[in-house]
Amino acid sequence: MTESEKQKIATFRFSIIGDLVTSNLGPGEQERLIREKSRRKWQIPVLVQNACQQKQHSALDQTISPKRCS
Repeated sequence: MTESEKQKIATFRFSIIGDLVTSNLGPGEQERLIREKSRRKWQIPVLVQNACQQKQHSALDQTISPKRCS
């Protein structure tokens, strides 16, 4: 994995957890936000693209729809 790909993944991860770690949320607010984030469908940068290009046979491949690999 290139440094650029690592940076894209790190940025993606922080975009998900950033408001959880930088805000002073109460227990109810934090729980609500975690539930909301866990319900979302996320498109992981680089990882999906690489899995499609490499056509690996793994559990990840089973979650990638053909539309996303076109």
